[in-house]
Amino acid sequence: MLEWLVQRVNQDLPNAPEALWHYTAVNGLVGILSSDRLWATNTRFLNDSQEIAYGTERAIDALATHDLVGRKAATCRFVRGLGDPSKPIIRDFLDRTLEVFVACFCSRGDLLSQWRAYAGQDSGGGYAIGFHPPGALPAWAQAAPGGHGFALRRVLYCQAEQETTLHDLIRRMVDLLDVDPSDIERQKAFAKNLVDGLVEAATWCKHPAFEEEQEWRIVYVRNVDSTSIHRRFLVPVAGRNTRIPF
Repeated sequence: MLEWLVQRVNQDLPNAPEALWHYTAVNGLVGILSSDRLWATNTRFLNDSQEIAYGTERAIDALATHDLVGRKAATCRFVRGLGDPSKPIIRDFLDRTLEVFVACFCSRGDLLSQWRAYAGQDSGGGYAIGFHPPGALPAWAQAAPGGHGFALRRVLYCQAEQETTLHDLIRRMVDLLDVDPSDIERQKAFAKNLVDGLVEAATWCKHPAFEEEQEWRIVYVRNVDSTSIHRRFLVPVAGRNTRIPF
């Protein structure tokens, strides 16, 4: 899975922006500048509450339709069992356990759709805060203090690119399983790495209708962090946030 992630990041390097922009209203601006912190939002409570569901469905569909021609019979049974629509094993697991938090950025600092979204929230207008790393994309930190892992990723809007990315992950994991699909430890390793990869990829996938946003995001998966960054709750209907020092 690490090889797959490296390849994914390397694909973004040639077109990585020199800066990323975080759009916010005046209250958000004051909060960020006064605390020197960003707050990442639980994806279940984003403005589009179905956003993470879209990525999850794309990942599950890729698993269900992955080409297993030439694979061992036991491999096919195991993979098909995980992806069987009548037995939504992975979907149910993700629905019960997945806690993903994101802080969203745009590669453009002057985007009309973003001004429309944020400038009218209050009388103070909207703002775009520019973040400049000390170098190219690899210079952006990939860990928070305390050893908490998070990732900076480019959002994928093209469905063909989404499918290619997902099927590449599944192929690599199936290669691992197909060596000896009857080995229980290998099955466990396959399932764990596959689910981790699908969770990762699901956070990158967004509906093509939002392509103009050109979004990049910091992703933090709380349920796979053994120590877990603390979180705070806003009013119950507004959502949940967790703190990520930037």
